[in-house]
Amino acid sequence: AGDGYITSDNGHLWIYGSGTWTDVGTIVGPVGPQGPQGVTGPSGPKGDIGPTGPGDSTLVWTTSGNYRILTGYRENSTVQPIRTAEFNNNLLRLTIATFTPAMSATPLPGSSLNWDVAGTGFSVSVDNPTDFTASYISSVLSITASVGNIASLNTFTAGGYSSTPAGGVDWTQSFTNGYLRPISTTISGGNVTGVVSFNYTNSGVEQPYTTTSATVTIKWASILRWVIVLSESTRAIKNTPLKTS
Repeated sequence: AGDGYITSDNGHLWIYGSGTWTDVGTIVGPVGPQGPQGVTGPSGPKGDIGPTGPGDSTLVWTTSGNYRILTGYRENSTVQPIRTAEFNNNLLRLTIATFTPAMSATPLPGSSLNWDVAGTGFSVSVDNPTDFTASYISSVLSITASVGNIASLNTFTAGGYSSTPAGGVDWTQSFTNGYLRPISTTISGGNVTGVVSFNYTNSGVEQPYTTTSATVTIKWASILRWVIVLSESTRAIKNTPLKTS
């Protein structure tokens, strides 16, 4: 019998005979049955933490020295400012900041007047939120009477702003030389109530702010008690004898 070798490059069987090597092809038997499931090996060591992925983080942090302050929440590629952050049942709960300004109005010269003192104006105070600066209350739009009679806004003399209106900036302004009058046909002093409306600016565009407004009210004392005092004074004068020299 001749020699035979299986080559390692392709697994073919080569047989030597009559002075030559002959390639007789591969020698492969039938596929055997599947063996039983092997024993599960031990768990491998924990891998290193991978690098940060390309996506944006949901939470936005501001650096302050060694501190990191939560200032925003990214949603649909838009960063919303955070008003409050708290833990509720071991879960972090965020309150997204919204535009919630506070406005008030004060009558001039006061809210409680004697019957012979005129209401001549009003002042406003605006508190723009500091955690939402994209919008801000920027001016007074109008004043209208809900009770009594009030001059239109352009009749009043508008004073200057205490601070230039801007996002997060509080300001005050006075309006004088107009009138706020009650409607009364009796000796009762009456009252007047006005609604002060405002404008707000968003993305550089000023428009009416319709969510809230401010009210201003003046009450006048009844004229009756002044008549009584005058009558008593007059009676006292009449009953006082004149001195002669």
